[in-house]
Amino acid sequence: MATRRARRVAVLLCRALLTLAGGPGAGAAAAAGAQVERVTVFDVVAEIRADGSVAVVETISYDFGAARDRHGIEREIDLREPYDEERDRVYTLSEVTAGSPSGAPADVTLLRDAASTTIRVGHPDRTVSGTQTYRISYVLSGLMNAFDHHDELYWEVTGTRWAVPVEAVSVRVEAPGDVSRLRCLAGEPDSAEPCASGVGSGTVALFGHGRLPVGSGVTVVVGVPTGVVQVPPPVYAETVHGPWSRPPGAAAITVAVLAVLLAGVGGGLLWWRRGRDRMFVGLTPGLTPAGS
Repeated sequence: MATRRARRVAVLLCRALLTLAGGPGAGAAAAAGAQVERVTVFDVVAEIRADGSVAVVETISYDFGAARDRHGIEREIDLREPYDEERDRVYTLSEVTAGSPSGAPADVTLLRDAASTTIRVGHPDRTVSGTQTYRISYVLSGLMNAFDHHDELYWEVTGTRWAVPVEAVSVRVEAPGDVSRLRCLAGEPDSAEPCASGVGSGTVALFGHGRLPVGSGVTVVVGVPTGVVQVPPPVYAETVHGPWSRPPGAAAITVAVLAVLLAGVGGGLLWWRRGRDRMFVGLTPGLTPAGS
């Protein structure tokens, strides 16, 4: 939809400006042949519960490349989607925890804004390097949709706003009834490209996809029989006004571009003043490596 396209344009502008400002990940490292930061594995297990909520466990292996001054990662979860001109559909995030099988610091801080929550995992006084694995657990409510002949999970699993490429995605969805009407899409927002694999058997659906460039993600659709899940009615709230929530007109685009320019310059100056010694990896738009 137009909103997502607008977000993507602004995200790409942010990244370009941060690169020009000499921010983290700028061209010098690439010119020297340094290893690029990336997510090597993004593995997701999601359980559709009988009450309609979805319990999620994400295992993310992150290669910090040549960077030796990172404190952890950030994972942004969208909690609003435009529904019509006046309303957003609203989701709820709860029960957030994190750990690290590789032994990286895994303290959790939640950073909330009007449309999303960012899960920051790491520690402001400890740095990490190499490849680290993080396990993030949370519960999402409001994702299920009720239809006449089936109920359905429609879920943008990975998000599309990672600032690094994702090399491999695997998704396992477990349901309280037999799965059906399976679909998996990969690519930029509104992409109709199918994932590399998708299969369902009994109460389990499995999906997989290879490399996702920056700005791309995986969305899955899983149907279940009517009645096996209690699907609460959708929750709506007044639309969040701003460049992220509505398809912008020319004036809104101008404001957004000016805001991006100011943010890029300001971010570059802040980085120059403080150095790169207190940064988490920014994985989402507007969340380029952030001061702790």
